[in-house]
Amino acid sequence: MLSVTARKLRRLRAARNLTPRGAKKIPGGPAAAHGGRLTPIAHGTQGDSVGVKNQGESYVGFIDLEIGKPRSSEPYVGKVDERPEEPRSGESNVQLVEIEKTAPKQDPYVGKVKSKRKTRCVGSAMLSECMGMWEVVLLPHVMLSFKRLFRKVNAGEYGKVYITATEENCRDLLWFCERYDIEIKMFLGATADGKVIEDRSMGMRVLTKRAQAYDERCESVFDILEGKYVIPDGLRMRMPARAYQEQAAAMCLAMGSLLLADELGLGKTVSAIRLLADKRALPAIVVCPAHLPSHWVQQIGKFLPTLRCHVLKKGSVYRFPGAWPDVIITSYYKLRGWADTLAGKARTIVFDECQELRRSVSDKYKASQHVAESTDFKMGLSATPIYNLGDEFFSVFGVLKPHALGARDEFLREWCISAATQNNSDRASIKEPKAFGTHLRESGMMLRRTREDVGRELLPLNRVVHEIETDSSVMEGVKGKAIELANVILAQSGDATRHERMRAAAEFSNKLRQATGIAKAPYLASFLKMLIGEERRSVVCFLWHREVYSIILEALKDLRPAMYTGSESASKKNKEKDRFIRGDTPLMLMSLRSGSGLDGLQHMCSTTVTGELDWSPGAMEQCVGRVYRDGQLKPVFSYYPVARDGADPIMLDVLGLKKSQIEGVRDPSGKLVIEKTVDPEHIKKLARGYLKAVRSRG
Repeated sequence: MLSVTARKLRRLRAARNLTPRGAKKIPGGPAAAHGGRLTPIAHGTQGDSVGVKNQGESYVGFIDLEIGKPRSSEPYVGKVDERPEEPRSGESNVQLVEIEKTAPKQDPYVGKVKSKRKTRCVGSAMLSECMGMWEVVLLPHVMLSFKRLFRKVNAGEYGKVYITATEENCRDLLWFCERYDIEIKMFLGATADGKVIEDRSMGMRVLTKRAQAYDERCESVFDILEGKYVIPDGLRMRMPARAYQEQAAAMCLAMGSLLLADELGLGKTVSAIRLLADKRALPAIVVCPAHLPSHWVQQIGKFLPTLRCHVLKKGSVYRFPGAWPDVIITSYYKLRGWADTLAGKARTIVFDECQELRRSVSDKYKASQHVAESTDFKMGLSATPIYNLGDEFFSVFGVLKPHALGARDEFLREWCISAATQNNSDRASIKEPKAFGTHLRESGMMLRRTREDVGRELLPLNRVVHEIETDSSVMEGVKGKAIELANVILAQSGDATRHERMRAAAEFSNKLRQATGIAKAPYLASFLKMLIGEERRSVVCFLWHREVYSIILEALKDLRPAMYTGSESASKKNKEKDRFIRGDTPLMLMSLRSGSGLDGLQHMCSTTVTGELDWSPGAMEQCVGRVYRDGQLKPVFSYYPVARDGADPIMLDVLGLKKSQIEGVRDPSGKLVIEKTVDPEHIKKLARGYLKAVRSRG
C-alpha cells in the first residue's frame, strides 16, 4: 500500500499536471488525471523504490521511502530499480520509478519476477489453491532447465508440468524466477464460456509468502541446532529433562511437528513429556503399541505428576469419569473407534513407535491421520521409523507433516529408485539415503542424535553370527512344495499371473522360513542352555513361528521361560516381564515384533539371541535395543545362530542391503553397512538361492 505522503504527492501532481524536475514525461499525462484506480505492483524493504501502475496508463510514481515499511504480504511484482543514494541535507528521500506503458490485459510484466537485465517473458506459473499445485508452462529450452533442477516433476510431460505448492517448492520456484522472466498468477475460476479468471498479484503474494516462510523455518532450525532457543516456562518437571531432550521439545514447538529418531535408549519418551510440559501443548493424546500404555502412565507420573492421565479401556466410545484429562493414552488399535470423538479435542498428539504408521492403507493409519489433522503439534518417536524400504518415510510424514514431501509421485521421482527399475512402486527404496536424511534434518522434519552426540555412550555392542546344525529331514519334507513355489515365483509373466506369483511368494517365504526355524530349533535350544549355563545368565531370545516356540518350550521347560509374544494380553505381558526382571526365570522368549518400546530389561540382561531372522533390519535392531539402551552397565552380546541352508543365508545377505537404507537416512556421516542399492525383490532372490542350493546337493 502507498504511504499517506505518497498519496498526497500523487494527488498534488495530478491536480497541477506537473512533471517533477528530472522526471520523464509519460504520454497520456499523470495517472490521476484519467480517474484510474491505483494498484500496487511492487514493493521492497525500507529504502527500496516502489512503483504504482494506473489502470490502462503508465506514469512516474513517487514514494517517500522513509515512511513506513511496506507490508510483507504485498506482491513483489513490476520493475524495481537499484537502492537510491542517501539524500543530501534538506532533500526528501523520494525515488522515481518508471513503469512500462501497456494496457493491463496486454501487459506481460504485471505479476512477474523480473531479472535486472532485459529479457523476454519465457512462460508462466499459475497456482490453483484448490489443487495445491503450480501449473508451469515454459518455452522448450527453459523447460529443459526446469526439469533438470526440479527432479520431482514428470519428465515425460511436455508443454506444461505440475508441481505441488509446498513452502520448499515455492522457494525454489521464486529462485528460478530470478533467472528467467516468468509470469506468476493465481487461478480464481472460470466463466460460463470457459474463460479463465486469474489474479497476477495474488499469485505472487502467495509465492513470496510461502518462500519467506521456508526461509524463516530454515533459520529457526539452524538456531535450535546451534542451541539458540528458549522454551517458555511451563509445568514444573519433578526431574529435569536433559539438554538434548529440551532441544527436541523446542524443535517440535517451533516447527509444529517432528520425527524424533534418537538412538535406542536415549529417552525419547522424556523428550515427548518435556513437550507436554509446555502449556500450549495441552490437552494431548499419546498413541502407542498395546503393551506400552502403562509405561507412559508411569513415566508421566515420574516427570509430570500434576497431569491427569486416562488410558482408554476399550475401543468403543464411553464417557470419561470426571473432567476431560490432560493426557489421553491409547493404543493404535483402540484409536480407530475413538477417532471422530478425539478429533479437534487435543493440541498435541504423540505417536510412540511411529513405524506403525508406515502402511497408509491401514485403518489405524487413517484414524491417526484424522485425529492429527486438527492438532497444533505432532511428534513421532522411533529409533527405526521404517521397517522395510525407504518410501515408508513418506507414509509416516503423511501424518506428522502432510504435504511436506510433496505428492507421492513427486517423492518417488525425486528420492526413490524408479518404479520401472524395481517393478513395484509400492516398495520403493531411497536412491540416496544420506542426501535424504540430511534433507529431513536441515528442514527440521527429523532429529536424530547418537550416544556419541549426547555424551552417553555405552560399551561396544558385540554381534556374533554363529552357525548351528539343522535337522535335514525337516528341510527334505518341504523340498517338493518349496521347489514348486520357487518356480512359480521365477516364472515369466506369460507363464503365471501377477496374483499367482504374489501368492506363491508369500507362501514360499513363510514355508521356507518356518521350515528353517523348525529344523534348527532343537540345536537352538541346546545353544540357549549353553549360554544360560550354571550361573543362570539372563537371556532374551527372539522368535517368530509358533511351532518353533513349542519346540523350545518343551526342550527348556525346566527353566519356565517368560513369554512375551503376540498371544499374551497386555497385563499378562507385564507380569511375564516382571517375572523375568525379578530373576524367577533366566530366559524370556519374545516375538520379533512385540518388544518395541519395552524398557527395563537392560537392568537384568545383557545377552540376546535372534533365533529366527526377520526380513526387516529395523525390527531386529528394535530387538537388540531392548537391552542395549541407557542404563546398561555391562557389555552386550547379540548372537545370531543361523543355519547353513534354508532361508537364513539369503536373508542375511538381503538384510545387509536393507540396513543401508535406514542407516543412510538416520546417520549420513556414518558408514553404510553395504554400499549398493537395496534389492527389493528379496523373495525372488530367496527362490533363486534355494533352487541353486538344491541343485548343488544333487
